[in-house]
Amino acid sequence: MAEEDEDGEVVFSTCLPQPHHLSRAVVEPLEKILQLMLQWDPVKRGGVVHPNTKKPLCFELLDQLLSLKVVHVLNMGTARLHSFPLSPDESVNSLQTRVERETGVAARDQEILLKVGVSLDPRKPARQCVTEGLKDWDSNTVFLFDKTLTKYTGPFSTRQPSDKLHTIMMDPESQKPVASLKKAWGEAVNHVCSLREDYCWLFQGQRAAMLSLLHYNTSLTCRNEAMFAESDKLKSKLDFFKSCIQYDLEKYSDQMHCGISSEKMLKAWQKSELAAAALEEVAEVGHLDEETVALHSEIVELQRSPFARSQTGGLDKLEEEAKSLFRQLKTQCRKNESGVTKDSSEMVRIIEESAQDESNFLKDLYSHLEKILISRQKIMELYPRVERALDTIRDADRTVMSMQSRRQKEVWFLLKLACSSIRNSPAASPESASQSTPHWSPTPSSQPPSAAHPPVTLPSPSDSTARLLQENQSRLARFSSLLQEAEDHQAHSIVEDDWSWIQHDPLCKKKQQTLQNV
Repeated sequence: MAEEDEDGEVVFSTCLPQPHHLSRAVVEPLEKILQLMLQWDPVKRGGVVHPNTKKPLCFELLDQLLSLKVVHVLNMGTARLHSFPLSPDESVNSLQTRVERETGVAARDQEILLKVGVSLDPRKPARQCVTEGLKDWDSNTVFLFDKTLTKYTGPFSTRQPSDKLHTIMMDPESQKPVASLKKAWGEAVNHVCSLREDYCWLFQGQRAAMLSLLHYNTSLTCRNEAMFAESDKLKSKLDFFKSCIQYDLEKYSDQMHCGISSEKMLKAWQKSELAAAALEEVAEVGHLDEETVALHSEIVELQRSPFARSQTGGLDKLEEEAKSLFRQLKTQCRKNESGVTKDSSEMVRIIEESAQDESNFLKDLYSHLEKILISRQKIMELYPRVERALDTIRDADRTVMSMQSRRQKEVWFLLKLACSSIRNSPAASPESASQSTPHWSPTPSSQPPSAAHPPVTLPSPSDSTARLLQENQSRLARFSSLLQEAEDHQAHSIVEDDWSWIQHDPLCKKKQQTLQNV
């Protein structure tokens, strides 16, 4: 590569000039391609031609570079961006091992989040964090968090000025030709833009942490609701079981002296009553609910915080000012005004204000990120406790159902014993009942007062039968006469009636003939 230094001399180099926006994963392949394509000898230019494809080596390397998948891992602890080329079959564990070698964060302590706040799925390949298609290069950026850390102290400055910027910042009032300031001011604009981009990356990492916190909070809320539902069920079953066992004990106490008694069963019921009283403590989950509600309040406050929104307003304004100054400088350079000089005080002011604003923004960002990580740590500590409470409640529910089933079986067993004892007792047999029933015989002293009156004569069974037969015969005779009258009335013809009262006109005669024919 050839570039012009501050003295106007051309300097050749085998490396790409700094600064640039290329990731380290593509710098070396691109330099190799450019070295092959910029060979001075036309025979060697492009590299060796492949015998099968008939293409120079530079085009094969270019195809490999275009098909290369690169993931950018932003370490939120150091604000450094690391780039890793991915092979088609590379796993997440392999990527974590490479990240551990470069960042020093152990693989077991790594939490790599996508922009949506979801961790990488270890069952899928590492290319799950690479967006397919032509997107912005930062769309393949993921964010690295250290699980062992809940407090990030910085850095509060993402990058340092280059040597050319140091030169103009050391003496901003010195007058220099506009042509010599062009490159330094260009790097100044790039520096201001880079500061804004660095803050945007870190803000996206903070947003990913917030989304991850909301995912954890949703899971905790679901388990908390399930815990409360199971707790209410357990309380209802305990109340029902206690009322049943108390009723059984009362009834057992009433009949134990003159009925069925079992000391073993009585002790079992008393033990079940004590066990049910002990299980009431399991159903009490109010303290977990208080902690969950407090966490919800903290998360709501984090969402409402002004630091949860991007603070790039000042950096955007400074970036536009730097670009405007650079455009003015380029306009002066195009006019070829010889002897025109200019100082860099305004550009240095923009650089210093940008660095100061970024430092303030990063302090607020990391302070807010610390609160997010502390809340997430609280959720991760509370979630297993809710899970254990839920499992304990379900075990207690099964215990109550088992005691209730055993109580019902014992009650039915007592009822069976009572029924069998009643059937087998002497007082329950018919013979004993007839023998034990006292036979009452009337005596003169035991006769009722109405015995002095004349007795009432009741009809005998033979008189009643004769009367019923007589009534049936009379009804049958009446029914037969009705049938006979109906038959006689049906046999009577309408022609035999008296029609003399009708006038004998032709029409009447015709009707009479018709009736006679009928």
